[in-house]
Amino acid sequence: MMKIKGSHTIRDLLLDGRTINRAMQKAVREALLRHKRAGVPAVIWRNGEVIRIRPAQIKVREERSARLARSSRASKASRSSK
Repeated sequence: MMKIKGSHTIRDLLLDGRTINRAMQKAVREALLRHKRAGVPAVIWRNGEVIRIRPAQIKVREERSARLARSSRASKASRSSK
């Protein structure tokens, strides 16, 4: 049986589901952030209908580590331009 990340098997991951849910939530969050940053509407399925969400309407929380990495790059860029 194939093992993933430490002692967990694929069967364990599928039975538990929490790891899969976290991965799906992260993927959706990242996709929405890409749409928002690119200024492109996101298309979702809501209440049985296809909905287009304008970039300004996309509400998504950025992960702390991504925010810190961007702020670190921004501060390095501002220091190097001086």
